[in-house]
Amino acid sequence: MRTIFLAAALVSAASIAEAQSPAAKLPGQPEPPSSATTSPTPNPGNDEVAVRRKLEDQGYRDVRGLTPNGDGTFSGRAVRDMRRSTSPEVHVDVDASGNVKER
Repeated sequence: MRTIFLAAALVSAASIAEAQSPAAKLPGQPEPPSSATTSPTPNPGNDEVAVRRKLEDQGYRDVRGLTPNGDGTFSGRAVRDMRRSTSPEVHVDVDASGNVKER
C-alpha cells in the first residue's frame, strides 16, 4: 500500500514539473517570442539606407562616412545642395527620431 502511494506521489510530482516547464504548451498555442529576435540597436528602423534617404530629402548630396553611433543616431559628412553655388561639406548628425542637424 505504501508503494502505491509513493508511486502516485512521484507520478503527480513529475507531471506538475513538466506542466510548468517552458517547453510545454497546449496544441494551437502560439510560440512565445524568442529573445534571439530582438535587435541590439535602440531603433531598428533607423538604418543607414533610411538615414541617407532622409538626408537627401533634406537637400544634402554626396553623403559620406555615415556611421551609426550605437545609440540610434548617425553621423557623417555631406554637401548641402544650394543649386548653382558651391557648398562646403558639413558634418551632419541624424538623431533617433530622424532630425537632421549640422555641426
